[in-house]
Amino acid sequence: MNEEALSRALDLSGAFNSVAVALAPGASEPEVKAHLDDVLRPYGGLGAIVRADQTSHLALSTKLAQIAVQARVVPAIFLGVAAFLLNTVLARLIGTQRSVIATLRAFGFGRATIVAHYLQLAAVIALLGAALGLAGSAWMGVAIIGQYRKYYRFPSLDFAFQAEIVVLGVAVTLGASLAGVLGAVLRASALSPAEAMRPEAPKTFRPVLVERLIGPFLAPRSRMVLRQLGRRPGRAALGVVGITFSVAIVMQLLTYLT
Repeated sequence: MNEEALSRALDLSGAFNSVAVALAPGASEPEVKAHLDDVLRPYGGLGAIVRADQTSHLALSTKLAQIAVQARVVPAIFLGVAAFLLNTVLARLIGTQRSVIATLRAFGFGRATIVAHYLQLAAVIALLGAALGLAGSAWMGVAIIGQYRKYYRFPSLDFAFQAEIVVLGVAVTLGASLAGVLGAVLRASALSPAEAMRPEAPKTFRPVLVERLIGPFLAPRSRMVLRQLGRRPGRAALGVVGITFSVAIVMQLLTYLT
């Protein structure tokens, strides 16, 4: 039957199954709850439930707490990976430009000038990445907010940038990028012109343990890869960690979008 006609037939016009009550500032939650129970008990009331005990509030508050944790952890992982990758790329770039650095030093360019040049290069890369990141975050923020508005049925929920958060994010990104390349730049600029003219010598000249064990069974190219891994285990481990975190970040983004 039609709901309106059925309610009139059963003398239930205006009846409702649930009611939400907002407390005024300073109101006592236990007193209001007890009063509501007394008023609604003759009409079949099953007892008032405070917001903290409601399933919807618990689900929403848990989700918001999860987002707060992710907002602190995920950017730290992302910046760490970005700083490591930038350090690796620029360290190799600086390694290929040893002769250029030596020539500049021979022509009288000071160490501070060379360091400033490469730090400016890192800053340009970081700022371009920050600009792309802000554009991507705006698009993603609107999409995620739309999903939350649809799922939780918020009456009003809009995405907006906060100026202090943007400034802080760009500053942290720039600081992490400069810190990632500072070590490589200082090592390269500290070389004397005569030393920098020569190619960088390998760290060790003897086969590593892994190469001795399985090297004879591998092709020359595979032995070269294995030798580099054995000579720089820290860099190899950080590379693996960086790739792992990169995959985790991609999966996190896909989870948000789906």
